[in-house]
Amino acid sequence: MQALLLNKFYFRFATAVTVAAIESNCNAQRVKSPELHGGGSATIRHMAPKAGAVRMQISCVPDGKIKLQKGASGLWEGRLKPLPPRIHAYSFNVDGNCQIDPLNR
Repeated sequence: MQALLLNKFYFRFATAVTVAAIESNCNAQRVKSPELHGGGSATIRHMAPKAGAVRMQISCVPDGKIKLQKGASGLWEGRLKPLPPRIHAYSFNVDGNCQIDPLNR
């Protein structure tokens, strides 16, 4: 009987953890990045709640780096000035570690 109760507890715990992970992933997917605006400007977002600094590195900007601002939920955001229409290569630097944009598909 005790083993059956423990199995039910572990099943419910594992299910709750799995559901929380799925909900977290779905919330990350609702973040729109890059968000293109009229005139060639764009807003870039990156979820990194524990990060101390996030910069975007992009090839077509003169100094190549754009500092993002952290919001209350841990979502970092920055606005790019108008860029010429073409494919622009960029990545994020999160506390010194280079990362690609997981939301750009």
